[in-house]
Amino acid sequence: MKRKHSFFIKDILTAIKSIEEFTDGIAYKEFISDKKTSDAVIRNIEIIGEAVKNIPLSIQQDNMDVPWREVARMRDKIVHHYFEIDLEKVWKVIKEDIPAIKPSIKHVYENLKNTEK
Repeated sequence: MKRKHSFFIKDILTAIKSIEEFTDGIAYKEFISDKKTSDAVIRNIEIIGEAVKNIPLSIQQDNMDVPWREVARMRDKIVHHYFEIDLEKVWKVIKEDIPAIKPSIKHVYENLKNTEK
């Protein structure tokens, strides 16, 4: 059975919530020295990127307030050649990009959830 599109949006919201929980109350120095936390955050950013790639273009076009292309590229933004991770860029995603997209993603989820019944 094919997943409803709202499930992919829910995956994004779940990943955002996990990232927020993992990084709540920690400073950048603590983040970069805690491999478990940084790895968990990176994994959730990957989940967000993959989930966005499953959102049809029609839904993306109906919700232009979400920067879909940039969200899909968040993973690419933090990973360099040969899988070298730039934790400074990860931190920027955590502190700037995630809070910026969260309200719009919530709005898309509510709309889809109501129309996919």
